[in-house]
Amino acid sequence: TIGGPTATQHELFKAQWLKKVPIIGAVVKASERAAAVGMNTLRNGIFDTTVEKWEGQNRSDADYQALADMANISTGVAIGKFMKDYGHLLNAPFFSFGYNVSRFQLIGKGFTSLIDITKETGSRLAGKDFRASPASKLLAGELVLFVMAGLTALAIAEAAGAEVEKDPRSSDFGKVKMGRMRVDVWAGFQQISAMVVQLAMGQGKGLRSGEIYTKDRLTTVLRYVQGKLSPVVGLGVELLSKKTFLGEPLPDRVSTPEGAIGYALGKIAPLVLEDVVDAIRFQGMGAGVAAFPLAFHGIGVSTFEPSPLDNLTEMRDHYSQKMFGNDWGSVGPDFQEGLENFYPQLAEQERVSRFERRNAEFNGARQREAGRAVEKALSKKIRREMEGLGVTVGGLSRTLNKGWRLNGKFIRSIRMI
Repeated sequence: TIGGPTATQHELFKAQWLKKVPIIGAVVKASERAAAVGMNTLRNGIFDTTVEKWEGQNRSDADYQALADMANISTGVAIGKFMKDYGHLLNAPFFSFGYNVSRFQLIGKGFTSLIDITKETGSRLAGKDFRASPASKLLAGELVLFVMAGLTALAIAEAAGAEVEKDPRSSDFGKVKMGRMRVDVWAGFQQISAMVVQLAMGQGKGLRSGEIYTKDRLTTVLRYVQGKLSPVVGLGVELLSKKTFLGEPLPDRVSTPEGAIGYALGKIAPLVLEDVVDAIRFQGMGAGVAAFPLAFHGIGVSTFEPSPLDNLTEMRDHYSQKMFGNDWGSVGPDFQEGLENFYPQLAEQERVSRFERRNAEFNGARQREAGRAVEKALSKKIRREMEGLGVTVGGLSRTLNKGWRLNGKFIRSIRMI
């Protein structure tokens, strides 16, 4: 760390127990040395190269301190008195706490730099003398290059046939989508941008269904914090809440001792290994081969387990392509009904999918929300009539009354009116 003691240990290697394991311990120690030396070399390189360019320009001590701060936070080291006093304590419950704080600090300093540069331009036009600091100009330029590089990577991936999520309400915003695998090239900034948009709009987008729904702002913040917990603490939160990070029920295998142990080991395994194993399990060997070099070089890679609804969608498209040469959504309701009659496994998988959706707490909340939205759109007279009804109405999941809920088909028909 620039400006810190040379004996300061990198936060990613605070844990010591793995170094005591035979054979593996030697590899971990070598990895720690290589990472620490590599990151310090990078920081010093940024600082020394810039200092050489500043020679003879009469820079102040404040300029050099600002440069050191920029080199630290841009390479994942948070600065400030709070981090010096409490950072080492917060590394226990959180995964790489200082790195996550540095992302917010870099965003803050980046905005400040852009404002200073704008003020300098305005002052020149107004004939006034205001100059942005050299470090501010350097940081602003680096951030612009970073964003351009990220957008270029997304454009190349999309041109190659991958999908890129462009809706900022989705947790996949700005990620490359290849089947069930997601690739995040934004070095920790993607989660922050998605959280800010969801907080501002109060909405989210279902990762699997694509449905837009109202998202509680407190839940949004807590979900972000949960995603930054250390593997052990994060596992404890999941087991206590009986929900995964995505808010879904824990897998059935967790109910058995063997399954629970396997689930726990998967959560605390090294991130690169976990990313590659998940890619192979849920999308095949080819995805694992693609995931390894990305994860090894620090690019975020995640692959989610297929749900019954995912399996149903794949089965429908498979049989529809086999019979008619088109996807399920392109063949029309009559041919869809014919496929369901010809392939009874489709109907069985649909029952499994419906059972899962009925037992998902967040789905029930969205149904109730849809019911309230439609109810508010009706006149007071009709609502009074509805409250006195005690009959089953087509398109509704149960008897129509004050607490009614709508099924998906009826919701879509209402939205089209």
